Amino acid sequence: MWEAKAFAGIGLATKLQYRSATMRNRFLAATLLLLASAACDDVDALGPDAGAPADAGTDGDAAPATPAAVVAQELPDAPSLTELTWASGQLGMVIGSGGDSAQGRVEQIGSDADGAVTLRRGHRVDRDEAAMIGQVVTLFEHSGARCAATVTRLVEVAEFVPDPELGRRSKAALWRVAEERGAVTVVAELSSACAEPLVAGEPGDDRAATAPVVVELGRPVAVDAIARLRALPRFAAAQAEYRAAEYDYDPARPDWSEDAEPQVTEFTLAGRAYVTAALERPGSCGDFYASMFAVWQRQPGGDLRRVVDTDAQPAGYDLVFDVDHDGVPEFAATPGREVVYETVEYDGCGC
Repeated sequence: MWEAKAFAGIGLATKLQYRSATMRNRFLAATLLLLASAACDDVDALGPDAGAPADAGTDGDAAPATPAAVVAQELPDAPSLTELTWASGQLGMVIGSGGDSAQGRVEQIGSDADGAVTLRRGHRVDRDEAAMIGQVVTLFEHSGARCAATVTRLVEVAEFVPDPELGRRSKAALWRVAEERGAVTVVAELSSACAEPLVAGEPGDDRAATAPVVVELGRPVAVDAIARLRALPRFAAAQAEYRAAEYDYDPARPDWSEDAEPQVTEFTLAGRAYVTAALERPGSCGDFYASMFAVWQRQPGGDLRRVVDTDAQPAGYDLVFDVDHDGVPEFAATPGREVVYETVEYDGCGC
């Protein structure tokens, strides 16, 4: 078994930075140990919603002045997944950071209009890594379907943006810069007939997965889900905090959620139908921030039973799992990396 690097968030398209760690042995063997242990208790403790959602109102007067403390449920941990990449010129999965194990000549295999270059070298494998060649791993597609892939070889890839003011340099010099900036990645190239691979899981991974579908906010299911979310005690608690915010409360906008970003999704997983709703009011530089997220499981009769109620937000909605089969889904974001800039200019505080 091996261990691979799983990245914790979707990389944004502009400023990037690799997280460096070497994870080349026992690929993904410890995935299941990362799952939340208290999810089963959460299902029983939350129970079904009490009838139709109560009217939470649209202004601050609807919230009690001093609501009881609302303890946030812990958001279930997402399964460990591994990033897929085409950086080497072929489908591969990221298994760690490189540089000191590179060998052979440096090839430049790509560049783009933004100045980013992609370099490739051979990788000097150790005994454990040599055992990876020929291994079959599981890939998850955008639909959540599983497909198989075979490791063919290991290479090292550097993706970064050289400083154009330093002029043209040799590929060897650029590789040294990439090593200094931590921009070298070890990639296990794959042979696969997968149609739309999204991420890699464990070898022989049999977990069910699906991709949540974002619901248009005007649809009845979305209107109902947001109303249910607003009827939860967590909404009233946030409203009270907003009203007490000396510098942020605006009497002309008495409802904190007026500036929130709502999102509703629905999906079916392992034969169970779910609806999610989220509200998040962005706060920066000390501005008022509030967030809430809930998941309901649709019962055979059509009623919705709440299984997640928290003030945290999922890292993303790319795939959803229920690894421990307890009816509480785990939301996974696509792992990703960010391009490294050779020279990063300080542009001042965002505040």
